[in-house]
Amino acid sequence: MVAYRILGFIGFIFSGIAAALGASIYLALVAFIPWFISIILRGPSWILLSRDTKKILYFITGILVIILGLLSIAFTFLSIGAYEKQRLSALQLPVLLWGIYSFFEFLSYISIKLRFFRIASINIISIILMNLAITLPEPIREAYLLIIIVAFIIMVISAIFAAIGFFKFTAEKAKPEIKYTVPPPPY
Repeated sequence: MVAYRILGFIGFIFSGIAAALGASIYLALVAFIPWFISIILRGPSWILLSRDTKKILYFITGILVIILGLLSIAFTFLSIGAYEKQRLSALQLPVLLWGIYSFFEFLSYISIKLRFFRIASINIISIILMNLAITLPEPIREAYLLIIIVAFIIMVISAIFAAIGFFKFTAEKAKPEIKYTVPPPPY
């Protein structure tokens, strides 16, 4: 099995575990461990995939997953010490960083001609929901916890399908389809 398939499969399994722990809210602190492992596996899997497919999008995705993923973890960890009233504003930067690399994963998913990656692209919904939850105005901020839980559940589903996608993946499925057609004669 090709290295990017193994790294991607295992990395997204850990991503799903981290999201499931995050959805439980009470075990969210434990989620840092599988989240970190998923970042250091998923990033290189995208980079290796770019080498085999010659697609720069996967290389950029891999670099962003590593750099922004590690920064997101660090800033999230630092925000834990913030007071309750300040915690949501302290989480804006890590959520933004996570949203950027997750958006590039979304773009990578939809560029691959495999059903499992197309389903994994539902991660775009979790990106929108997380950013919404963090930026809600004060009067309706109580809803942020429910929105975050729903976003994490969507992330679990996305990670499962991305893991299956990497497991079943071959580089040929990432290459663009070239179709040559001859236009009809003008008469």
